[in-house]
Amino acid sequence: MGTGPVRTWLVVRVYDRDGVVGRADLEVRGRDIWTGNRREPRVLPDHRRRGICTAMYVYAELVTGATSGNSPSGRSDDAHQFWAQPDRPFGKRPRPTG
Repeated sequence: MGTGPVRTWLVVRVYDRDGVVGRADLEVRGRDIWTGNRREPRVLPDHRRRGICTAMYVYAELVTGATSGNSPSGRSDDAHQFWAQPDRPFGKRPRPTG
């Protein structure tokens, strides 16, 4: 067994009648959520641009209380555009009050 910190994973799947159309394997590290690898999250091409990826991140933040992080290295152009949305409902840590 390793001596590093415990790693916590959240596996999110989105289904339609025919099976899985979206998936995300997310690692929760303290107050942050990170994708498990550069190919995550994934949404099947015929189901893209319907809010599925956004819903997966919103759900992950809701159930963990953590904030999704954007790691720009190695991301596709679609991923960069996804994270560049100015009014996205995920990935924004609340500002401290007081």
